[in-house]
Amino acid sequence: MRGNPQIYFLSSDDGLLAQAVTARNAISQFLLPLLYGWLGALAFGLRTFVRKMRDGAFSRATEMDQKMRVPLGILAGATAGLLIKPETLNTLQGVTSIGMAFGLGFAVDLFFDLLEGLMGRLRTPAPATPPANDTAGGQL
Repeated sequence: MRGNPQIYFLSSDDGLLAQAVTARNAISQFLLPLLYGWLGALAFGLRTFVRKMRDGAFSRATEMDQKMRVPLGILAGATAGLLIKPETLNTLQGVTSIGMAFGLGFAVDLFFDLLEGLMGRLRTPAPATPPANDTAGGQL
């Protein structure tokens, strides 16, 4: 026997340790934000459901809105995991990519409204500036 298996693991099998680190990074960067986006969408849906039931305003349309919010929350959470590097969030006090994914899942309408507004600004051509007037006194 080679001795203590834990010491052997840490000292001579760096490949297995590297694979574990890679798996952990993949889970924390892709899977967890996706799940937290889902959880944020469910939390918002539950709050809305309780409020609408208390007010007597729950309907089939409300139910459909909530059902559509869940996949959008998952998509928003996955987007947070893909686009937001954890290093960039270190400048914000205590915000992590998982927390951002939860927030995006919870406020999925706001997130997609911002994306649609950004895409609208990118599609709209910049207004043309009028040519400068070269007359001496500024009169035409």
